[in-house]
Amino acid sequence: MALAGNRLLTAEDLLPRFRVQSGKPFLLKDGGHDEDAIRTAYGDQGYLVAQVVPRYHYDTVGKVVDVTFEIEEGPKVRIRRLEVEG
Repeated sequence: MALAGNRLLTAEDLLPRFRVQSGKPFLLKDGGHDEDAIRTAYGDQGYLVAQVVPRYHYDTVGKVVDVTFEIEEGPKVRIRRLEVEG
């Protein structure tokens, strides 16, 4: 597993949130969870428009999957005004 494009958050910041683990069986739903975990980690820092694209490379001979999460970090977002109704 690898990360690409991440400058703000390091692998050490992101990897503890992941379900996909090296050497373990790969489940596609875990890859989706990890995509969401990356977006959440950026959102927690105020970067709500981080794009995450997983790239899967299947080795049919070795029966393994290499996963790379390509991250495009967006600008930091701030709340200008908050309106509460009701």
